[in-house]
Amino acid sequence: MQAHKTGLKPTCREVHRLVSEGMDRQLSVVERIRMRLHLVVCDACTRFNGQMSLLRRAMHSFPPLDGDGDGDGGGGAPGAAEAKAVAGVKYQPHKPPKP
Repeated sequence: MQAHKTGLKPTCREVHRLVSEGMDRQLSVVERIRMRLHLVVCDACTRFNGQMSLLRRAMHSFPPLDGDGDGDGGGGAPGAAEAKAVAGVKYQPHKPPKP
């Protein structure tokens, strides 16, 4: 963890870092207070905080992956089954043209 600047109001850069770190660990009381004080006066950081929360909720709504990472129970590239389903077409690997 990087040391924060002294003072009550952190910079936008520090708030972005705190928002991101707050998703991975419990912020200290001082970090939470400093971040909240900044969010009261900064609309841009408040939007960033909301976007990060939305992104986290969206990622948690995805079903868990199986052992090989593609959700189809077999081998292959991670996400291949999901990509096929979303595209609605049979996946054909790209073959470069013959010279």
